[in-house]
Amino acid sequence: INRRMFILAAAKVVILGGGTVNPISNHLQLCSFAKGGTASRLSDMFEKTKLRPFVHYSEMCNNASHLYKGANNKDNKIVSFHTNEELQNLINEYKSDSETKVIIMTCAVCDFVCPDGDNDKPRPDTTKPYTLNLEPADKIVQGIRDDDHKHIFLVAFKNTVNKTPEEMYLAGLNLCKKASCNLVFVNDTVNMRNMIVTPEEATYADGWERNSALQELVEMTVLRSHLS
Repeated sequence: INRRMFILAAAKVVILGGGTVNPISNHLQLCSFAKGGTASRLSDMFEKTKLRPFVHYSEMCNNASHLYKGANNKDNKIVSFHTNEELQNLINEYKSDSETKVIIMTCAVCDFVCPDGDNDKPRPDTTKPYTLNLEPADKIVQGIRDDDHKHIFLVAFKNTVNKTPEEMYLAGLNLCKKASCNLVFVNDTVNMRNMIVTPEEATYADGWERNSALQELVEMTVLRSHLS
């Protein structure tokens, strides 16, 4: 185990957390809300294994002061993105870095964009109804492990709402296959169930103990990213 930890420590483990927004007009945005708490917990768990991950939060997490232990970013916990585009640019930087070994996507990424959205655009007249044209946003997670980046170990998160365990499993497996994930952590926000879905169509940590499930996710990431 210590040897594997040393090997992984020499590479970059990247954790991305928080939610993204996409502009509509000045002071009006589409939002996928998330405070980055899961990314913070995973960071602490990795550090206990003597691995120091590179943790990036969205600007949405500014009010969660507990995430920032040092204003000078000496512990790598930094606000790095706001919009989907900024998140994509950050991921591209890590993809181009040969030292990047693991990317963990806990982000709540905004699923829609407003084609004519612009932060400098005047706000709509609030005295009358306003029709908004939305288009599906690009699936950022599906572009991480492309043909040139299969060496990256990808851990993705899938949120479900009041689904059965079977439906949660199928949602996780679908993401696993579409994005070529190495692991998918599925959590349901109503029944509070968690599970880890793997490419070989198995499940782990199926239950309601979230911290235990996240701890198992960390251990599986360390071992599986070195083919153990």
